[in-house]
Parts: sequence; structure tokens; C-alpha cells
Amino acid sequence: MRPSAPRPTAPDDTGLTKAALLGNQQAIDSLAQRLECVPRFLRCCNARTGAPLAAEDLRDLAQDVLALVWSKLDSYRGESALETWVYRFCYLQLKNAIRRLRRTSVELEQPDLVAEEPTTTSGGDETEHLLRSLDRLPAADADLLRNKNFDDLTFEQIARRCSQSVNTIKSRYYRALDRLRLSMRTLSHDGDPQ
Repeated sequence: MRPSAPRPTAPDDTGLTKAALLGNQQAIDSLAQRLECVPRFLRCCNARTGAPLAAEDLRDLAQDVLALVWSKLDSYRGESALETWVYRFCYLQLKNAIRRLRRTSVELEQPDLVAEEPTTTSGGDETEHLLRSLDRLPAADADLLRNKNFDDLTFEQIARRCSQSVNTIKSRYYRALDRLRLSMRTLSHDGDPQ
């Protein structure tokens, strides 16, 4: 029985991005495959904010995010998994697109009024808090949670990928969720500087 290859960790992600920047075609192809998460992240973030952007707008935004990620690739330091780093771009670019959409709507409806900056909710803070808590987990737990929630893989797909039974993956997943909740509470109680 052939052992399954472990999912890349942040140091491997750093090597991948460096190789891609140096023009290594295999690294570029691998990175492009990893960045296929961008449209899923955008759809997810859009749905969580009430789906203000249409599918066509999301496709355009995905291209903008990919271009931005590639242009900022040299700033990736491997402090979190590549997908976590990319998620932040998706979240912020979607937020900016929604702001532009709201400003345009206000200007079209009431041209004599100055469009106000939309009030920010704690959604951004919550997302940041979640991502930091996820990064504090053991790599195996964090990868399992990312596979299920960011990559939209089923328990069966994850089990095949890890060469483990579905029941084992489910047990590991729910334990990882408990650890994430604890990590989030601990991070809250540690009190980030305000």
C-alpha cells in the first residue's frame, strides 16, 4: 500500500511560490491549480454577505483577485497556508467591490447626496479571528478543516485523499472543530491589542 502524500505545509508553499516566481513551469502549474480556490472563496463570501454581486461580477472579480495575488506573490512569507493567505485577498476585494456597488447605487438614486462610507461590521474582524485561530491549530487539523470548508470536499473525498475510513475522517473533523472553537476562545481571552 502506497502512503498518501501529505498536503503541503506553509514552508512547502513558500518554496512553491519562490519556484513559480523563478519561472519553474511545474511550480506555476501547481500554483495555478491551488489558486482554483479563488472563485469558491468569492462565492462563499458573497453568499455570506447576502449575495450582492451577480455571478458575472464574481467571475470578473476572480480574475482581478488572481492578478492581484500573482502581483503580490513575492510578499508571501509562509506564515499561514497559501489558501489562507489567498482567502484574505478574496475577502478584501469582495468587500471593496460591494462598497463600490453601494456607492454607485447611492449616486445613481440620489445624485445630489454624497455617498456615505458603508458602516463596517465585525464580519471582517470575525474572519480575521477565525483565520488566526485556524493557523494556531496543528497542521493536520487545519488542513482537514480547510479541505471540508474551503475546498468543499466531502468526507468521502477527504478519506480517499488521506487513505483513511470515512468514520475516522468524520471523528478527526469534529475533534478539529472542537480544537478550533477552543483556539478561538483562547485567542479572544488572550486579548489582541486594541
